[in-house]
Amino acid sequence: MESDFDRDAEGTPVFVIGLTMAGAISAGAYTAGVVDYLMRAMHAHNKRAGTPGGPKHKVMVKAISGASAGGICAGLIATNLLAVGRNGAPDWDTPQPLPYPGGETKLVLDRIYKAWVQDIKMWDEGSKTGLLAMEDLDDADRKTLDQEAAGLEAAGAISALNGHHLDDVAKAAVGGIPAWTASDAGYDFLSSELELFLTTTAINPTVYEVTFGGNAPFKMSQHGIVRHFCVEGLGSGPQLPSPWLVSWRDTGIRLNPRNAPSPLPLDSANGGGWTKLTVSSLATGAFPMALAPRVIDTTPWEMGGLGGPDRTSQGGALPYDLDARYTARPYFGLNAVETRAPYVALDGGAVDNEPFAYARYAIRKGGPDASGALQLDPNPRTAKEAHRAVLMVDPFPEGDTFSVLDPPRLLKMLGIAAVGKRLQKTLVGQARFKPAELLQAQDPEVHSRFMITPRRGSDGRTDGIGAGAISCGLLGGFGGFLDESFRKHDFVLGQRNCQWFLKRHFVLDPENAVLGMSGSSATEPVRIIDPGPDSDLTPEIHLHEWPQMAGSGFDAMVAQLDTRLKKLGKVEIDKLSSKGAMGFVLKTAWSNFTGLSLRSMLVDTANRAMMADLILRNQHADYAAYSDAERVLLVGLIRQGDTPISAADLESYVVNAQSSEELDAQLPQVELPKPPDIEFFLKRQEKKTPVTRSLKSMFGTPKFYFKV
Repeated sequence: MESDFDRDAEGTPVFVIGLTMAGAISAGAYTAGVVDYLMRAMHAHNKRAGTPGGPKHKVMVKAISGASAGGICAGLIATNLLAVGRNGAPDWDTPQPLPYPGGETKLVLDRIYKAWVQDIKMWDEGSKTGLLAMEDLDDADRKTLDQEAAGLEAAGAISALNGHHLDDVAKAAVGGIPAWTASDAGYDFLSSELELFLTTTAINPTVYEVTFGGNAPFKMSQHGIVRHFCVEGLGSGPQLPSPWLVSWRDTGIRLNPRNAPSPLPLDSANGGGWTKLTVSSLATGAFPMALAPRVIDTTPWEMGGLGGPDRTSQGGALPYDLDARYTARPYFGLNAVETRAPYVALDGGAVDNEPFAYARYAIRKGGPDASGALQLDPNPRTAKEAHRAVLMVDPFPEGDTFSVLDPPRLLKMLGIAAVGKRLQKTLVGQARFKPAELLQAQDPEVHSRFMITPRRGSDGRTDGIGAGAISCGLLGGFGGFLDESFRKHDFVLGQRNCQWFLKRHFVLDPENAVLGMSGSSATEPVRIIDPGPDSDLTPEIHLHEWPQMAGSGFDAMVAQLDTRLKKLGKVEIDKLSSKGAMGFVLKTAWSNFTGLSLRSMLVDTANRAMMADLILRNQHADYAAYSDAERVLLVGLIRQGDTPISAADLESYVVNAQSSEELDAQLPQVELPKPPDIEFFLKRQEKKTPVTRSLKSMFGTPKFYFKV
């Protein structure tokens, strides 16, 4: 019905959008590209709304939710939009050109691009900066932003990778943004109350207590904590009330760019809610062990507590699918109003990697039922009725495939190391299991849930989907940090995929009332977001050439990895046992100069894993001219470690790996040469690659290994 949809102050129909961004690690560069194109397209669409030949409806974002890399993007969207067109930054009418191998595109969200593509990196030999740099080891007195904000002493090295690097990237991305004045106009493609939800995983949980019959208390721990912010005035669209948030009395942490110091204290340790937004954006991406955990200095009210009939909460651990009247609230003690509730936060993707539901519930309409309880309306789903939708960006939509484990493999999974290796993957996999929420996004008949995922192809040909389509898809998502060219490729691909999605999939039936096309003779689906035929967003964004990393850059990075691990191990061993025989044994085992140390074994393992993925995915420049079969053979050899293997045994290994049911063991199905030809190929590699023939096989059947 026409009355179901929202309108702006001029009476123009509004299609409401909730935006969700899934965890992605380095593939946040892809999400950033999608977001940049999407925001530019919405601005262009609304600018045309109501003009001759233009759309008769507007589009508007009410809620944005994100986890891990998606959560970082969520925080950066709000902050970058505050900076658009200010201090010489790109504007909607003067976007920044972005040339790349294969074409040229444009961008407006330059801070998001700079953060994801240019600044964050594993290692830069020239500037000596990156996640492998030594700042946290060389300067033990330097505090991270969250430690400073919480009033803590510096904690030194607290993760395998340099925790200060992300601080530096974040401060560059949010620093120096001037506060807005009363004359600064907000964006009409955003609600005047924009809800941001960033997921985090708390090591010290929030505790709920439920009393059963007989006054027996039952306590539950909630480790999934949502940081909820409400940005006022960034958008100029209608408020678009959220009955779900009203029922939970959740106002969010309020941020208003017109009621704040200038520049906005996003990079300051004492900037109130602005600091909390930056710290929360860092915390949602704190990948366990690899990246530094973050201390979130918060209050009970930001954790879902109330404390009185007139008190509101500002986020927290809210069970979105339960009735707010009867659900227990976390309890913080009788004097909760005077307490703090800090927690140590890890990657939000560990418990909620696709926070789809927060965006969906935040945009739902509804009202009281006959008993006065809130009744949320389902978001209309058909192409003729939908007037609001959740759009999810997920660079890694694929997951495991089911495999029947035989007894030998079952036994291998029973070991301590085997369980530890799979635990993170297990937790994230369970966090991703949301069939009721996500499956409908794949249904072409449902127009209230959509998903943008990587797809790389041209001329009607598909070269890859999901992780296989993006350069950041190697090494479980961490590989994009190895080289800037990988992240630039994915940013451009994100723009290209968003352009195609808006044109082909994000559409409604012309009879849908929100389009305002009553009486039209149109029969073809109508785009929900249409930047117009004369927009600079209209020309096709051409495919970026597949990038490769230079071998010299890879070698420098491996050397720096060894340097960092050597010092990191010493620091950690000193914490455990700096004196006596135990300390000597541990230091010797870690940094033995014979090349047989635990450190050298770890570097060797990492080196082989990175080299194998780079070669297999054709992302190592030194192997760009090799055929698919040759790359598969080299990867098979790399996986053997220092154990020499004959051509016939290599062929047998690769064939078995091609039919493996385990994703992390599979090799692509390519036709292999016969063993004599494999042997000839390996002999030729001795002079130009690390392929080496073992001395023991100089007579008899040749055996080879890949020396790293």
